Amino acid sequence: MKKVIVFSDLDGTLLDHDTYSFAEALDAINLIKELKIPLIFTTSKTRAEVTLLQRDIGIDDPFIVENGGAIIFDPKFPYIPDNVIKIDNNYYAYIIGKKREDLISVGKFLKDRYKIKLFSELSDYELKRIMGLPDDRLDLSKLREFSEPFILLEDVLIKDMQKDCERFDVKILKGGRFYHLVGKNQDKGVAVNKLKQIYEKMHKNCVTIGLGDSNNDIDMLMQVDYPVVVKRFDNTYINLNKENTFYTKDKGPKGFNEAVVYLIDKILNN
Repeated sequence: MKKVIVFSDLDGTLLDHDTYSFAEALDAINLIKELKIPLIFTTSKTRAEVTLLQRDIGIDDPFIVENGGAIIFDPKFPYIPDNVIKIDNNYYAYIIGKKREDLISVGKFLKDRYKIKLFSELSDYELKRIMGLPDDRLDLSKLREFSEPFILLEDVLIKDMQKDCERFDVKILKGGRFYHLVGKNQDKGVAVNKLKQIYEKMHKNCVTIGLGDSNNDIDMLMQVDYPVVVKRFDNTYINLNKENTFYTKDKGPKGFNEAVVYLIDKILNN
Protein backbone atom coordinates (compact mmCIF):
# COMPACT_ATOMS: atom_id res chain seq x y z
CA MET A 1 0.00 0.00 0.00
CA LYS A 2 1.40 3.38 -1.02
CA LYS A 3 1.80 6.01 1.69
CA VAL A 4 0.95 9.42 0.26
CA ILE A 5 2.45 12.49 1.94
CA VAL A 6 1.39 16.04 1.00
CA PHE A 7 3.72 19.00 1.50
CA SER A 8 2.01 22.34 0.95
CA ASP A 9 2.83 26.00 0.96
CA LEU A 10 0.15 28.14 2.61
CA ASP A 11 -0.27 31.73 1.34
CA GLY A 12 -1.48 31.68 -2.24
CA THR A 13 -1.65 27.86 -2.26
CA LEU A 14 -3.79 26.31 0.46
CA LEU A 15 -4.87 29.79 1.60
CA ASP A 16 -6.42 32.41 -0.65
CA HIS A 17 -3.99 35.25 -1.40
CA ASP A 18 -6.44 37.96 -0.31
CA THR A 19 -8.76 36.37 2.27
CA TYR A 20 -6.45 33.67 3.74
CA SER A 21 -9.41 31.27 3.56
CA PHE A 22 -8.99 27.54 2.85
CA ALA A 23 -12.73 27.02 2.18
CA GLU A 24 -12.23 26.19 -1.50
CA ALA A 25 -9.83 23.38 -0.56
CA LEU A 26 -12.18 21.60 1.84
CA ASP A 27 -12.92 18.64 -0.46
CA ALA A 28 -9.22 17.87 -0.69
CA ILE A 29 -8.64 18.50 3.03
CA ASN A 30 -11.47 16.14 3.97
CA LEU A 31 -10.12 13.48 1.60
CA ILE A 32 -6.64 13.84 3.14
CA LYS A 33 -8.06 13.45 6.64
CA GLU A 34 -10.28 10.52 5.63
CA LEU A 35 -7.31 8.64 4.14
CA LYS A 36 -5.01 9.60 7.06
CA ILE A 37 -2.55 11.28 4.70
CA PRO A 38 -0.02 13.57 6.41
CA LEU A 39 -0.60 17.19 5.38
CA ILE A 40 2.66 18.96 6.11
CA PHE A 41 2.51 22.74 5.95
CA THR A 42 5.72 24.05 4.43
CA THR A 43 5.61 27.78 4.80
CA SER A 44 7.25 31.11 5.55
CA LYS A 45 4.76 31.55 8.38
CA THR A 46 5.65 31.33 12.07
CA ARG A 47 5.10 28.43 14.42
CA ALA A 48 2.36 30.41 16.20
CA GLU A 49 0.50 31.03 12.92
CA VAL A 50 0.73 27.41 11.81
CA THR A 51 -0.41 25.88 15.09
CA LEU A 52 -3.55 28.03 14.95
CA LEU A 53 -4.24 26.96 11.36
CA GLN A 54 -3.69 23.31 12.27
CA ARG A 55 -6.25 23.69 15.04
CA ASP A 56 -8.72 25.26 12.60
CA ILE A 57 -8.29 22.40 10.11
CA GLY A 58 -8.04 19.63 12.70
CA ILE A 59 -4.62 18.09 12.05
CA ASP A 60 -1.45 17.60 14.12
CA ASP A 61 1.16 16.51 11.57
CA PRO A 62 4.74 17.84 11.66
CA PHE A 63 5.18 21.17 9.87
CA ILE A 64 7.96 23.29 8.42
CA VAL A 65 8.15 26.96 9.38
CA GLU A 66 9.88 30.11 8.16
CA ASN A 67 11.11 28.75 4.83
CA GLY A 68 12.73 25.65 6.28
CA GLY A 69 14.08 27.26 9.45
CA ALA A 70 12.79 24.39 11.59
CA ILE A 71 10.62 21.29 11.54
CA ILE A 72 8.10 21.29 14.38
CA PHE A 73 6.80 18.06 15.93
CA ASP A 74 3.83 17.42 18.18
CA PRO A 75 5.09 15.30 21.13
CA LYS A 76 2.62 12.55 20.11
CA PHE A 77 4.39 12.06 16.77
CA PRO A 78 5.71 8.47 16.76
CA TYR A 79 9.19 9.13 15.34
CA ILE A 80 10.79 12.32 16.66
CA PRO A 81 14.39 12.52 15.38
CA ASP A 82 17.54 13.04 17.42
CA ASN A 83 18.90 16.54 18.01
CA VAL A 84 15.52 18.19 18.60
CA ILE A 85 14.98 20.77 21.29
CA LYS A 86 11.88 21.17 23.41
CA ILE A 87 10.52 24.63 22.66
CA ASP A 88 7.60 24.58 25.05
CA ASN A 89 5.31 22.05 26.72
CA ASN A 90 3.66 21.18 23.41
CA TYR A 91 6.30 20.98 20.66
CA TYR A 92 9.77 19.83 19.66
CA ALA A 93 11.85 21.61 17.01
CA TYR A 94 14.50 20.23 14.68
CA ILE A 95 16.35 23.43 13.86
CA ILE A 96 17.94 23.98 10.45
CA GLY A 97 18.23 27.76 10.23
CA LYS A 98 19.77 30.64 12.16
CA LYS A 99 18.32 32.51 15.11
CA ARG A 100 16.30 35.58 14.21
CA GLU A 101 18.44 37.97 16.24
CA ASP A 102 21.49 36.99 14.16
CA LEU A 103 19.52 37.59 10.95
CA ILE A 104 18.36 41.01 12.18
CA SER A 105 22.02 41.93 12.72
CA VAL A 106 22.75 41.02 9.10
CA GLY A 107 19.71 43.03 8.04
CA LYS A 108 21.04 46.10 9.83
CA PHE A 109 24.36 45.68 8.02
CA LEU A 110 22.50 45.57 4.69
CA LYS A 111 20.55 48.71 5.61
CA ASP A 112 23.81 50.68 5.59
CA ARG A 113 24.26 49.72 1.91
CA TYR A 114 20.76 49.35 0.50
CA LYS A 115 17.38 50.97 0.97
CA ILE A 116 15.44 48.21 2.67
CA LYS A 117 13.13 47.98 5.65
CA LEU A 118 13.17 44.98 7.97
CA PHE A 119 10.02 43.20 9.12
CA SER A 120 10.89 44.06 12.71
CA GLU A 121 10.90 47.77 11.78
CA LEU A 122 7.53 47.83 10.03
CA SER A 123 4.61 49.40 11.89
CA ASP A 124 1.33 47.56 12.35
CA TYR A 125 -0.19 49.89 9.75
CA GLU A 126 2.50 48.97 7.20
CA LEU A 127 2.19 45.25 7.95
CA LYS A 128 -1.60 45.36 7.58
CA ARG A 129 -1.26 47.16 4.26
CA ILE A 130 1.20 44.56 2.96
CA MET A 131 -0.30 41.42 4.47
CA GLY A 132 -3.98 42.20 4.97
CA LEU A 133 -4.15 40.28 8.26
CA PRO A 134 -6.53 41.02 11.16
CA ASP A 135 -4.91 42.20 14.40
CA ASP A 136 -4.83 38.82 16.13
CA ARG A 137 -3.20 37.08 13.16
CA LEU A 138 -0.82 40.00 12.68
CA ASP A 139 0.50 39.54 16.22
CA LEU A 140 1.21 35.86 15.49
CA SER A 141 3.13 36.77 12.32
CA LYS A 142 5.54 38.83 14.43
CA LEU A 143 6.61 35.83 16.52
CA ARG A 144 9.44 34.94 14.16
CA GLU A 145 12.27 32.66 15.28
CA PHE A 146 14.34 31.62 12.23
CA SER A 147 13.99 34.34 9.58
CA GLU A 148 13.79 38.09 9.07
CA PRO A 149 11.68 39.28 6.13
CA PHE A 150 12.26 42.66 4.52
CA ILE A 151 10.94 44.90 1.76
CA LEU A 152 12.82 46.92 -0.84
CA LEU A 153 12.38 50.68 -0.75
CA GLU A 154 14.02 51.07 -4.18
CA ASP A 155 15.11 48.76 -6.98
CA VAL A 156 18.36 46.98 -6.13
CA LEU A 157 20.22 44.01 -7.55
CA ILE A 158 19.40 41.15 -5.22
CA LYS A 159 22.51 39.30 -6.43
CA ASP A 160 24.64 42.11 -4.96
CA MET A 161 22.85 41.77 -1.65
CA GLN A 162 23.29 38.00 -1.81
CA LYS A 163 27.02 38.47 -2.18
CA ASP A 164 27.13 40.70 0.91
CA CYS A 165 25.16 38.09 2.86
CA GLU A 166 27.58 35.28 2.07
CA ARG A 167 30.18 36.47 4.59
CA PHE A 168 27.59 35.87 7.35
CA ASP A 169 26.46 32.44 6.06
CA VAL A 170 23.10 34.02 5.22
CA LYS A 171 21.10 34.06 1.99
CA ILE A 172 18.00 35.76 0.59
CA LEU A 173 14.81 33.97 -0.46
CA LYS A 174 12.03 35.66 -2.40
CA GLY A 175 8.50 35.01 -1.21
CA GLY A 176 5.11 36.29 -2.27
CA ARG A 177 5.10 39.53 -0.25
CA PHE A 178 8.60 39.78 1.21
CA TYR A 179 12.21 38.89 0.71
CA HIS A 180 13.53 36.74 3.56
CA LEU A 181 16.92 36.62 5.26
CA VAL A 182 17.61 33.01 6.26
CA GLY A 183 20.54 30.76 7.12
CA LYS A 184 22.78 29.63 4.26
CA ASN A 185 21.78 25.96 4.66
CA GLN A 186 18.10 26.71 5.13
CA ASP A 187 15.34 26.19 2.59
CA LYS A 188 12.10 24.28 2.25
CA GLY A 189 13.79 21.53 0.24
CA VAL A 190 16.26 20.68 3.01
CA ALA A 191 13.44 20.39 5.55
CA VAL A 192 11.26 18.36 3.18
CA ASN A 193 14.11 15.88 2.61
CA LYS A 194 14.58 15.44 6.36
CA LEU A 195 10.89 14.69 6.85
CA LYS A 196 10.84 12.33 3.87
CA GLN A 197 13.63 10.33 5.50
CA ILE A 198 11.65 10.13 8.72
CA TYR A 199 8.47 8.96 7.01
CA GLU A 200 10.42 6.41 4.96
CA LYS A 201 11.56 4.82 8.24
CA MET A 202 7.93 4.60 9.32
CA HIS A 203 6.31 3.46 6.06
CA LYS A 204 7.23 1.51 2.96
CA ASN A 205 6.58 2.95 -0.50
CA CYS A 206 6.15 6.64 0.36
CA VAL A 207 4.94 8.87 -2.48
CA THR A 208 5.19 12.64 -2.06
CA ILE A 209 3.11 15.50 -3.46
CA GLY A 210 4.26 19.11 -3.09
CA LEU A 211 2.29 22.27 -3.83
CA GLY A 212 3.47 25.87 -4.07
CA ASP A 213 3.09 29.11 -5.99
CA SER A 214 6.22 31.18 -5.19
CA ASN A 215 9.94 31.13 -5.91
CA ASN A 216 10.65 30.11 -2.33
CA ASP A 217 8.68 26.90 -3.01
CA ILE A 218 10.97 25.71 -5.81
CA ASP A 219 13.41 23.93 -3.48
CA MET A 220 10.49 22.00 -1.97
CA LEU A 221 8.94 21.14 -5.34
CA MET A 222 12.23 19.78 -6.65
CA GLN A 223 12.29 17.19 -3.83
CA VAL A 224 8.86 15.59 -4.28
CA ASP A 225 7.56 12.90 -6.62
CA TYR A 226 4.59 14.96 -7.85
CA PRO A 227 5.31 18.71 -7.88
CA VAL A 228 2.32 21.03 -8.28
CA VAL A 229 2.71 24.64 -9.39
CA VAL A 230 -0.41 26.52 -8.28
CA LYS A 231 -1.61 29.41 -10.43
CA ARG A 232 -0.89 32.70 -8.67
CA PHE A 233 -3.39 35.42 -7.82
CA ASP A 234 -2.18 37.42 -10.86
CA ASN A 235 -2.75 34.42 -13.21
CA THR A 236 0.97 33.70 -13.63
CA TYR A 237 3.04 30.65 -12.70
CA ILE A 238 6.52 30.14 -11.34
CA ASN A 239 8.77 28.28 -13.77
CA LEU A 240 9.72 24.82 -12.55
CA ASN A 241 12.15 22.86 -14.67
CA LYS A 242 11.13 19.37 -13.60
CA GLU A 243 9.39 16.51 -15.34
CA ASN A 244 5.97 15.43 -14.13
CA THR A 245 5.00 18.95 -12.95
CA PHE A 246 1.28 19.61 -12.62
CA TYR A 247 0.18 23.20 -13.31
CA THR A 248 -3.23 23.98 -11.86
CA LYS A 249 -5.96 25.63 -13.90
CA ASP A 250 -7.36 27.33 -10.81
CA LYS A 251 -5.72 29.71 -8.35
CA GLY A 252 -4.94 29.31 -4.66
CA PRO A 253 -7.02 26.84 -2.62
CA LYS A 254 -9.20 25.99 -5.60
CA GLY A 255 -6.05 24.95 -7.45
CA PHE A 256 -4.87 23.02 -4.38
CA ASN A 257 -8.18 21.17 -4.37
CA GLU A 258 -8.00 20.43 -8.10
CA ALA A 259 -4.49 18.97 -7.91
CA VAL A 260 -4.72 17.03 -4.65
CA VAL A 261 -7.98 15.22 -5.47
CA TYR A 262 -6.64 14.28 -8.92
CA LEU A 263 -3.19 13.16 -7.76
CA ILE A 264 -4.34 11.12 -4.76
CA ASP A 265 -6.67 9.19 -7.05
CA LYS A 266 -3.90 8.74 -9.62
CA ILE A 267 -1.36 7.52 -7.05
CA LEU A 268 -3.63 5.16 -5.14
CA ASN A 269 -5.49 3.67 -8.09
CA ASN A 270 -2.72 3.23 -10.66
